[in-house]
Amino acid sequence: MAYHGWDEVAYVLIDGVDIATVLTSLAFEHEATLTEKHFAGNEYPTAIATGTSRGAIEIGTVLNSPTTDDVAATSGTGKAISVLYSGNTVGELCAIFPSVKVGKVGVTATPDDIHSLAPEFTNSGEAYLLGRVVAALAARVADGDTESAPCDLGASNEIAAGKAVLHVTDCTLGGYDNVVVKLRDSDDDITYADHTTFTAVTAAGAESKTLATATERYLAISWAWTGAGSDQTFTGYVGIGAD
Repeated sequence: MAYHGWDEVAYVLIDGVDIATVLTSLAFEHEATLTEKHFAGNEYPTAIATGTSRGAIEIGTVLNSPTTDDVAATSGTGKAISVLYSGNTVGELCAIFPSVKVGKVGVTATPDDIHSLAPEFTNSGEAYLLGRVVAALAARVADGDTESAPCDLGASNEIAAGKAVLHVTDCTLGGYDNVVVKLRDSDDDITYADHTTFTAVTAAGAESKTLATATERYLAISWAWTGAGSDQTFTGYVGIGAD
């Protein structure tokens, strides 16, 4: 059994902005809504799923830290969050929140400490997904792919339905029009095909895409620059999670 600790929380990405370096705590959850009905003749009530659920992520940080503006910027808009809580490593677990809004913000002030800030982000119309890192957050330059080091979901663990998410923390076009990132898959780790294409990237940000079809066992990404230029680079991560 592998254990993971606080030092392995590599990145907490909010719409392409990493706030991990200013966090003091982190918690996320998924909760199904249940109703209890006590039927005649039964000693105990029966819990029945209503078919609704919620996901939430709460962070702790300090007031007036660099994260404050980033947290405030998510208010009233649906943005993507990815938590790489077991390292920035292909195949490792990550938490994916395709669309969140700030539900509440708590501020604590005490005489023997600096002020703390605790925003809670709530999923908005999307499920919280326990996912896998397909491509670690890294700088990428010339056209390429990660097929030599894919994410192996394991036998019979293909994702039938879910979402893929792309976070870009930095993008320098260098004269190019954009860079196109694609999720690719393979059933044998030899021949790969395009599976999901993200919207062409021109700046930092994030996007989640619903998988139109089931994936194969092995997952990778490719990226290709459109147009002409030089000194181009983008820093990005791709994760995937099953509904």
